[in-house]
Amino acid sequence: YFSIKGSETKPKVAYVVYTDADKNLTFKYGEKPTGGGGITVYDIPDVSTSPSWYSQRSSIKTVVFDESFKDIRPTTCYCWFSDCTSLTTINGIENLNTEVVTDMRYMFRNCSSLSTLDLSGFITAKVMLMDYMFYGCSKLTAIYASSNFTTTAVTSSDYMFTGCTSLVG
Repeated sequence: YFSIKGSETKPKVAYVVYTDADKNLTFKYGEKPTGGGGITVYDIPDVSTSPSWYSQRSSIKTVVFDESFKDIRPTTCYCWFSDCTSLTTINGIENLNTEVVTDMRYMFRNCSSLSTLDLSGFITAKVMLMDYMFYGCSKLTAIYASSNFTTTAVTSSDYMFTGCTSLVG
């Protein structure tokens, strides 16, 4: 038995990359890069704890869900974009599969530069916690959702829309 140096295959995992140059936060699945050279790589928490990329919260301008992420099934989105006050755009959010998510607390809290959210691909049948989900999203004028955005399992939704002063309907 022998191995050739450099021939080992890295396992494929879900991860997040923050790029300094364009202030993008990108969710991907594949061989996780090591980081450096203007990018920081983060693991995605599988429990309801603030994600490591929270340290970049005030500088994130764009979030991207790469197509490679579409088959990932996170169980929590707790604080994923909380306090991302410079966030204006979320691309590929249809690649975020929420069918087994149970916790969406603080998910978009204080995303005060975000004007619209298209959550029409969200399946929220198992979500139990939505507290502060959109709290402080003062520029948010519209949230698009489908009949799959249900709240039947929700046990707590305190302050979910507090401070959404531009939201109509």
